[in-house]
Amino acid sequence: MNYSLWLGTIPGIGRKKIKKLREYLGSSKNIYHVSEKDIDRLTFLTEKDKEALKSSRTEQCLEEKERFLKEHSISFVTQEMEEYPKRLIPLEDAPYLIYYKGRLPREDMPSIAMIGARNSTPYGEAAAREFSWYFSKHGIQIISGMARGIDGASQMSAIKAGGQSFGVLGSGIEVCYPAENITLYQKLKEQGGILSEYAPMTKPSPGYFPLRNRIISGLSDVVLVVEAKERSGSLITVEYALEQGKEVFAIPGRINDVASKGCNHLIFEGAGMADTPERILEAMGWKNAEKGEEKQNRTKVRLEKNEMMVYSCLGLVPTGLEKIIGETKLPPSEILQILVQLQMQGIIRELSKNQYIIEGGYEIR
Repeated sequence: MNYSLWLGTIPGIGRKKIKKLREYLGSSKNIYHVSEKDIDRLTFLTEKDKEALKSSRTEQCLEEKERFLKEHSISFVTQEMEEYPKRLIPLEDAPYLIYYKGRLPREDMPSIAMIGARNSTPYGEAAAREFSWYFSKHGIQIISGMARGIDGASQMSAIKAGGQSFGVLGSGIEVCYPAENITLYQKLKEQGGILSEYAPMTKPSPGYFPLRNRIISGLSDVVLVVEAKERSGSLITVEYALEQGKEVFAIPGRINDVASKGCNHLIFEGAGMADTPERILEAMGWKNAEKGEEKQNRTKVRLEKNEMMVYSCLGLVPTGLEKIIGETKLPPSEILQILVQLQMQGIIRELSKNQYIIEGGYEIR
């Protein structure tokens, strides 16, 4: 009988009361076998809590829960199990029970939380993809919330780079939110994992997302804010990270960009400036990671002289056709032909009509 699963799924008894129960009575097995008389003496439990604790102590109830998890290929881990993530153990408000699909983050690999705006800009998404690709090629796990915008861009880039990424949900493990990220959801189960402290089939709720951010930062060695407004929800994760003693970095943006004001302010307040992904590796002492392997895994592309001229005009901020013409002095027809060729090779992308940015993961020669 799995007593810890029972303890973690008693209706109405959350992590705080579970923590007190374990402080008073010890293991989940001891709690299961405690007498009703002793339960009645627990003053921190309400009458409803006490009744839930008593009535849940049936093998049939636990068997039904175990059967449901098995039928839906859902795994779980509790604080009483050896597999529980070691990075979460020191947290004052660590979840007692975590449901997951795929697997849990590896303890022997560095991990970086990449977070940012849901309503991200092309600059932010391009930076997220470039940094995540680089980190993944250096054997660094990417932790995020699987939200649209920066989260999704970071995690999908890690997947495409052959890396490992983990999504922490603000809903039940069986609920893909937002629904548009269903492809990412499926791929994370193959190249990492999906985690949640909420019971399966729990619908997403605004109150759940800020709370799950403590797990995102808790599972990470570093928190990187890619793009954030001045009053961004990402700053909640930063607060958790600082409380947990984690390193915080931010990618700078232009001073007049509203979407970068949060990042620029964090840097002003003392966060590390991540103008390159190498900067974080150096600061964390990860500089000796497999950099040679990263270069080998990048797709090597050799460009002709005029192709390189056009490519050199582009960056993470969208560049218009007129600017490319002005900088290269090449005929517009030739530039358009080169742009098409570069898109076909996958090294640039057209965001909107005649607006282009570079893509990560390529070694240009």
